[in-house]
Amino acid sequence: MHRPLLWSVSVLSAVTLLSAPAVHADEKETVDTAPLPTVPIQGAVDPQTDDQESVAVPETSPTPETGTQATAHAADDEASTSESLDAEPRTAQPSHEATAVPEATPTTAAPQAAAEPEAPVEKVKVIVETTDRPALARADRQDSEAFNQALETADADVLHSFNAISADLATQGIHLTLDDHFYGGFAGFSTTVNPEDIEQIKRLKQVQNVTVQRTLTPMPVVEPEMIFSGDLVGLTAEEREQIPYKGENIIVSVIDSGIDPDHRDLTLSDDIEKRYDEAAMTSAITELGLPGRWYSNKVPYGYNYADETQNVKSMNGVHGQHVSGIIGANGNPEDGGIVGVAPHVQILAMKVFGNGTNDSTTTEDIYIRAIDDSIKLGADVLNLSLGGPAGFNQDSNAPLERTLALARSKGILPVIAMGNDRNITQGLPENSTTANPDTSLASSPGLSSHALTVGSIDNIRQMLPIVRAEVGGQAYQFKSQTASGKKANEAPVRLVVAGLGRAEDYDALGDISGANVLVQRGEITFTDKYQEAVKHGAAGVIVYDNVESDDLVGMAGLEQATIPVTFVGKTDGEQLAKLAMEHGGRRQICV
Repeated sequence: MHRPLLWSVSVLSAVTLLSAPAVHADEKETVDTAPLPTVPIQGAVDPQTDDQESVAVPETSPTPETGTQATAHAADDEASTSESLDAEPRTAQPSHEATAVPEATPTTAAPQAAAEPEAPVEKVKVIVETTDRPALARADRQDSEAFNQALETADADVLHSFNAISADLATQGIHLTLDDHFYGGFAGFSTTVNPEDIEQIKRLKQVQNVTVQRTLTPMPVVEPEMIFSGDLVGLTAEEREQIPYKGENIIVSVIDSGIDPDHRDLTLSDDIEKRYDEAAMTSAITELGLPGRWYSNKVPYGYNYADETQNVKSMNGVHGQHVSGIIGANGNPEDGGIVGVAPHVQILAMKVFGNGTNDSTTTEDIYIRAIDDSIKLGADVLNLSLGGPAGFNQDSNAPLERTLALARSKGILPVIAMGNDRNITQGLPENSTTANPDTSLASSPGLSSHALTVGSIDNIRQMLPIVRAEVGGQAYQFKSQTASGKKANEAPVRLVVAGLGRAEDYDALGDISGANVLVQRGEITFTDKYQEAVKHGAAGVIVYDNVESDDLVGMAGLEQATIPVTFVGKTDGEQLAKLAMEHGGRRQICV
């Protein structure tokens, strides 16, 4: 365990603040705006794209907080409101019956107004399932020679079907492009078409089904610290030592946000029985024509399917790393390391969420390709942490459902996250547990009948940064969201209440050098509040909200701040200010 980070201020006695790193956006107005969620394509599950970001759980978090699991999300005051992309409906023109027009002397015709061009039809991404059989349905994957031959044949068959379909459609003026194709656990290809062409494609003899691709979001990082994971899965360090099975010769495909193959706890020594060493994996990559590469004994293969690069490290979330640690970390606990449930498994790092934005999503052809390649490499377990909220059971003919069904029938276990949504409207602007108290909802594809769906209902501990205050021998603590990684002061420091943190708010305060300042959100940006505090010699900055909210605002742009900066809720900030006023007199608290 690392030593907690301490803030310290004093209210006659002492006010001590505990914090840990987090991130979020500067604000320029006091009214939050949040992007609208993505509209579902079908009746099953499409993504929510909300303004939330998951709690960054630092290694140096303070003491555990008891209670139900909660999220601390960021609301960016500078976020632009999403606009609808739907075209405006055309106004129907009234119809007129024909009437007799009397003859008239010819005159010069008046020029007619040019007709407005029609808006182009927006194309959609689809997956076409062909009538071919995938390799997994053709041969026993335990027979590597037969399975490799089946892969080669299935690959050729799917490409032949695509060419035949393309040629047939070209005669009808429909031209297809091949976005990707699949043949390991699913036979078909992805392409982009006009919506009105879908029915025509379905009529072709080589086509079994056509579905519009769904978009899914990663599971938010709202999780316990790794030090609690063993307890939650019923496997303490003592119990683990009594289990002789460690996962030798097993491959788990982690289809997620990416992992760090160089992490000190993701190791596997040469003497452990394993499916792939470097030579065997290099040969398989060449033979199967795979895009990824070898990383280590523990991570023999990985690829970034979202960005189409070999960078499998996540730049905007640690979910994949967290999952990989629970599954197969192999660290040394005596040196602060983590040991997973099966420390000797090999992990495929199948990254399906890109590094472009914090609101990264993935499409069906991306994660089906990752599943397809996992099957080609002989994965025993497919671990998917993705989904759409308030899910409904999958259409049995949907590409992912077909893939999962075949995989399960051939002894491959799909393990899918149930989801972290609190209620049916989680992430939507009208979210209200009072108006809609439906709280036991699972995500799709976790609802698949072919999946082992995993969720936690008994986590009562979470590591959170807090503000801790001690006044006259009485202790107070408040949940916080830290913006800078600068270590807070450990010794008691006086606290100064400085209004909104503007230049004029400091005029009546006198010398505040070495003090922490408490300022309210609003009127000026977080960066301006921070810079004004630095200019006046503050030791640290506490910003408190100006609106009631269950979520705490992060403050992006202050990660490299030279003094600690943290954020607390409106009620907590007002209570801290009240303590300061009561015990310090007027607007300043003295040691």
